[in-house]
Amino acid sequence: MAFKLTVPHAASFTRILLAPCSLLYLIDFPNKLLVLLAIVVIASLSDFLDGYLARKLNSVSELGASIDFTADKIFINTFLCVFTVAGDLPIWILLVILNRDFWVMGMRIFAAGEGMKIPAGKMGKLKTTCIFLAIGGIILGYDLGLYLMIVSVVLSLVSMGIYTAAFFKVVGESKKEY
Repeated sequence: MAFKLTVPHAASFTRILLAPCSLLYLIDFPNKLLVLLAIVVIASLSDFLDGYLARKLNSVSELGASIDFTADKIFINTFLCVFTVAGDLPIWILLVILNRDFWVMGMRIFAAGEGMKIPAGKMGKLKTTCIFLAIGGIILGYDLGLYLMIVSVVLSLVSMGIYTAAFFKVVGESKKEY
């Protein structure tokens, strides 16, 4: 089966292409905050649009879900790394979110290899929305951004627990011995 680039895929790839723009946070230039906020707004809109368009155009697929998931991780974690390097985000926040993402990615890879499906939950989507808002807040320099990032950490851990429970339930229902 050949890969067909769909509009939802393109929306996801937008976040991947925008991720390196996070490095602009480290340099000073006119309208820096406006440019960075525009990047975050475009990325968050692309996150909404890829799922919306996939459902609307009846092109929901496992590949699309994987591209969406990966694009979110690349965009968000690149910004979190840059914020940490700049000294505007405590490293423990970066490490919790990165490790949560690796854990969930490992479960997704295993499940996919076994032909199992574990759909993304509402808590994970809420976490992603909160992180996008927190990134915008940190760019603006508001304490609210850091507080939203702490809420995002809590949501990340809760969603990780929910996803882990769903994973072990699906694995437990499998007929295979692990």
